[in-house]
Amino acid sequence: MSHTAERHFTIEELPDIPDCYELVDGELLMMMSPAGPPHGYIVMKLAIALGAYVEMRNLGVVFGEQTGFILTRKPDTVRAPDIAFIREERVPAEGLGPGYFEGAPDLAVEVLSPSNRLSAMARKLDQYFAAGTQLVWIVDPRKRTVTICRPLGAPMLLQEDGELDGEDVVPEFRFPIRELFARLRRA
Repeated sequence: MSHTAERHFTIEELPDIPDCYELVDGELLMMMSPAGPPHGYIVMKLAIALGAYVEMRNLGVVFGEQTGFILTRKPDTVRAPDIAFIREERVPAEGLGPGYFEGAPDLAVEVLSPSNRLSAMARKLDQYFAAGTQLVWIVDPRKRTVTICRPLGAPMLLQEDGELDGEDVVPEFRFPIRELFARLRRA
């Protein structure tokens, strides 16, 4: 009986692959189809608020969707959160260059789509935290909630009347969760 070796892709090959993929342990994982208005609205609403806050205080850099972060090598893993934040001390002194960011974001934000599976999100959280991410916000537009995840401790579910807190990752940043869903139709 013959076995064929499964092909593992590398970070260097990823930019030349058509379509939009994340690289997970050397395997290509197709990213979701174009998102609907709720997803795009939430990403932009939060990215604008977080980005303005970070820029005014020179705390670091906020990245939008499809920015790749190298979480592991051999096998290679490149993830692309919906929003990401890197602290100022981690921004390369020579500036941001081509290619993917070497390392995990300090804060990653994932906005759930109807096709997201819990097992896939759990794997993504494990990879973020293993690579050094300190805080993840998982926004669920359908339930109008945000789950706060840290490397240690249980996740904390915030309802619409709650408030996002940047904690020690984005000091003093606050954002009312209600504002994330302000223009979304109730299901």
